[in-house]
Amino acid sequence: MQTRRLLLKFSLIALAAAAALGCQTKPAVKVALAAEASTIQAESRGLAPNGDEHFSTISLAILFGKPEAVKSWTVEIASQKKGVRVFSGSGSDLPESLVWDGKDDSGAIAAEGSYTAALEVDYGKGLGLGASVSKAFILDITPPTGSFSPNPAQFGYALHGVKAPISVVVSAQPVLAAIASWTIGIFDSNGVQVKSLAGNWPATSKAAWDGKTDQGGTISGGEDYPALLTVRDEFGNEGKFQGAFSIAAMPGAQPSAIASRRGGFSPASSSVKNTLDLLTTYGSRESVVGWKVSVMSAKLGLVRSFSGTGTILPEYTSWDGKDEAGNLAADGSYFATLAVDYGGAFRAASVKSAGFSLVTNAPIGSVAVDPPNVALAELGPKKPVNFIIEAESPFSRIASWSLSVLDPSGAPLAQFRGAWPNNKVSWDGRTEGGASLIPGSSYKVVAAVQDEYGNVGKLEGTLVADSLPSPSEPSAITALSRGFAPTGDRSLVTIGFKLDVGDSSSVSAWRIDLAGSDGIVQKSMAGTGARIPSILTWDGKKEDGKLAPEGNYTARLNVAYGLAYAPALASSAAFVLDIAPPMVAINLSTELFSPGGEGGSPTVTISLEATSPLAKMAGWSISILDPVDISFASFKGEWGSRSVDWDGKGMSGDMVESASDYTIVARVRDEYGNVGELKRTLPIDILVIKTQDGYRIRLSSIVFKGFTADYKDVPPDRAARNLAILDLLATKLALFPDYEIKLQGYAVMINWDNKAEGDLEQQAILIPLSKERAEAIKAAMSDRGIKVARVSTDGLGAENPVVPNSDYQDRWKNRRVEFYIAK
Repeated sequence: MQTRRLLLKFSLIALAAAAALGCQTKPAVKVALAAEASTIQAESRGLAPNGDEHFSTISLAILFGKPEAVKSWTVEIASQKKGVRVFSGSGSDLPESLVWDGKDDSGAIAAEGSYTAALEVDYGKGLGLGASVSKAFILDITPPTGSFSPNPAQFGYALHGVKAPISVVVSAQPVLAAIASWTIGIFDSNGVQVKSLAGNWPATSKAAWDGKTDQGGTISGGEDYPALLTVRDEFGNEGKFQGAFSIAAMPGAQPSAIASRRGGFSPASSSVKNTLDLLTTYGSRESVVGWKVSVMSAKLGLVRSFSGTGTILPEYTSWDGKDEAGNLAADGSYFATLAVDYGGAFRAASVKSAGFSLVTNAPIGSVAVDPPNVALAELGPKKPVNFIIEAESPFSRIASWSLSVLDPSGAPLAQFRGAWPNNKVSWDGRTEGGASLIPGSSYKVVAAVQDEYGNVGKLEGTLVADSLPSPSEPSAITALSRGFAPTGDRSLVTIGFKLDVGDSSSVSAWRIDLAGSDGIVQKSMAGTGARIPSILTWDGKKEDGKLAPEGNYTARLNVAYGLAYAPALASSAAFVLDIAPPMVAINLSTELFSPGGEGGSPTVTISLEATSPLAKMAGWSISILDPVDISFASFKGEWGSRSVDWDGKGMSGDMVESASDYTIVARVRDEYGNVGELKRTLPIDILVIKTQDGYRIRLSSIVFKGFTADYKDVPPDRAARNLAILDLLATKLALFPDYEIKLQGYAVMINWDNKAEGDLEQQAILIPLSKERAEAIKAAMSDRGIKVARVSTDGLGAENPVVPNSDYQDRWKNRRVEFYIAK
């Protein structure tokens, strides 16, 4: 009985599915045994492939009755007209749900409308077919339509914001799906969104806007604000519709004005006209928020701008002629604009001034001299020379001028002034100081012409005085040496000049100029009348008493004869003023000198090099200083042979001390007495001296802390030097691996002049101290690989001094250690 009811129920479900699909029922369906019910159901009201991502597909939940008996299954999605999409599978693949994306079997979007999903299950023989049909759902493609209308159509203008809010009514029409919500985006002229209105349909179909932006600002008067209405249905389909909001324009303010105080100016002038005041008048000044004055050029556009706020409204703005980058603007015509910002109270105002000029270039022109050549005997009130000033300026008027006649040194002889357009002056040749023009000389006529803005142009002309006859006897000046050295060794600290002046009885004045190769005069010596010295000397100093620069010089003799003869000029041969000493270099044939010992070099070649840009080398000397800077050996010679081979022996015949630094002091003298000096260190190797029984090494260069055997707790440079010497010593001793080494320590006696105290010092202090120091050196050699078994030590104190202990300069040599190497 239960089985029959199930079969009947299954058949009804199949028929209902067929009816929903618009298909004829299949009379061949056989229901042998009723299966458990299968179902299919849509999980939402619909889908919108072009809408919200959440509704771009629809899920169909499937429940299979008696799933273990299912052979195959089919799901067909269909509208009332036809099926569009079929899903199928076997009994081994039973999905819990299917997802439909709105596309038919060809992959195209299906037509929008109402759809159902029909499930058919084949259970095979015995159970037959099972079927189920879902509730209808919607495929929605077309977005809704809509519009909005502001009321009133335009905002009223107000100082801040708008006078009253505006209401907005939204209309919307659905297609299949219900309207869900709407938004209105409002944008400024740059496309930036400034306000958003929104509502849920149909509860909210109206909104109000007070003119405030979402950013907290207010909208601007006199502008249109584009708006975009977006209407969204329940599945996310959106319809977009354009509109706009309009705001009434702002009123205009009272008139503003800008004008220049003058018709032009010159930033390059030192006068009061080197800036230009731009006078400003502000309309409705109580409402001004900000202002900007711009200097403009028709060719260049904006040149300079000035701005400020409404709290300070200057009566004028001064322009210094510079552009925004701080550079001086070009000459030409300019104008100024005044822009006034009233915030929201009035429309912004902009006015323009009349044109004005910027002039930095000075007037140009020349001075005409009539006649250009004058005879001094004829020049006077009856026959003057005329100076005519010719000048022009492209952007300004000429205002005034001054004119000077200058002598060859540049000193003014006569001066004149005048106002334009009077541009001519006559001169009778009389000078301000009563001097006469020099025959055969050329005089500059210089005019300074000033325009109305203070620019001054320098114009020139030339006046030539007729020449006088040449002197009948020649003049000469001769340098008495090739050069001199004021800072040298006093052999040539000055230079002398011999003067030979022709027609000396007619001389009115003379001058000697000492000039370098660059033509600059460093020193002048002068006198008047016929008494002229035959010899003059120069100590190399300038007029201010300081030494002149070194280099090549020439002495120039200038002789003036009044109106008797033309001036005479004579020059000496070039001579040298040498200040800098030679640059000296010392070259050594070996970097580590080992004289008198086994191996190494028996001599060292010391050669000198020296350079000077001005002088030749004359002689040299070499002094060699011992480690306490006492002269040990010396050499000297002429520059032709400037090297010496030294065997390491001093002036007294003694040899250099092992492992000590000697200082080479080289001095080179140039031909004028300048001496260049250079010092260089000559390191001495540890000297291994051949003896009758073997070899001997003597070291006085290891420095110990006072009255101790500590050679490390000494100044850092000496400690480093001690260690370097010990390393080198170990290297030397390693050359004698099969030899016995006797190491003896020695010391300096302080009480050498008192035998009793000296004996006490020797026994109580010097012998133990020298023994202890010998042991310290032995330990140092052991640390460096020398076998101590073949080293014996002894302390001899002040015995066997190298030099008398009374020799304060050299007795440091007695503080030593000696090694005797023998088999």
